[in-house]
Amino acid sequence: MKRLSPLLILMLSFLGTLLSGQNFAPLGATWHYTERHGFYPDIRFIKIEAVKDTVFQGEACRILQKNTTQVCAGRNLKEYVFSRGDTVFAWDNNLLSFQPITVYNNAVNSFWEFDYYDLMDATSRTMRVTVDSASYQLINNDSLRVMHVSYQTQASGFWPTRQSRIVERLGDLRYLFNFGMMRNCDGNFSAGLRCYQDSDIGFYSTQQYASCEYTNLGLPNAEQTEALSFYPNPVEGELHISNTGTDPYPLLLVNTTGRLICRTIAPAGDSLWDLSDLPPGIYFLKRERANNWQALKLIKK
Repeated sequence: MKRLSPLLILMLSFLGTLLSGQNFAPLGATWHYTERHGFYPDIRFIKIEAVKDTVFQGEACRILQKNTTQVCAGRNLKEYVFSRGDTVFAWDNNLLSFQPITVYNNAVNSFWEFDYYDLMDATSRTMRVTVDSASYQLINNDSLRVMHVSYQTQASGFWPTRQSRIVERLGDLRYLFNFGMMRNCDGNFSAGLRCYQDSDIGFYSTQQYASCEYTNLGLPNAEQTEALSFYPNPVEGELHISNTGTDPYPLLLVNTTGRLICRTIAPAGDSLWDLSDLPPGIYFLKRERANNWQALKLIKK
């Protein structure tokens, strides 16, 4: 019978200890957030689930899988995270490094910092998270520490400031990777936690909606017959636009910060819009219909 070497036994034991010692995001842990959009009233959900253990970049990590990404956040569908003590680290695929995104036992009036990639400016920035106050919340018989925090981006000084709450084990209640959208963005975004569940805490609902996976497309059926569609996407030159209604309407092209870039009139039927001079990037086509906004993401190559 083949025996394992003492070194291999030690390595396997060390790896097993690391993987089993993850207090944050145990396997099967699931987050549901409300997904909203800056332009139209659709209500969907964002789901994140802890699906697998792996060794990544020399660290014993847990893989968190998302069902969708936030347009302006610049993060991937798959996240690699690990916890060490009271600190949660997440891999930044743009900076190619792990960053300390949460320190659960940070003292009141103290802060921690980490670097992140600002997609809208295509640059690395430093985020400062200050603990303004702390309390405890009872969730299914578990008393969990709650930190009321302020996020500040370092540029010339620290700006802007956004407040949120970080709950032990659950993470930021606005979004697990909340720091990715510090400025206004007209793409999709998280409007807060709906539900959380794991094998230790059990099921917890903020009762924001009746269902963790509630979806409401927002537009009446009569309006759906007058949809805006276009191709190709990504576009290099002319954009083919289809207006299935009977009336023309103004069509706006805005960037990810909501600034108007240009506009045109989309007649009933099919038309062309020359976008060959538009700089490459992510944009949104926007039109107003019956007091609602319809917006579709457009990529310019």
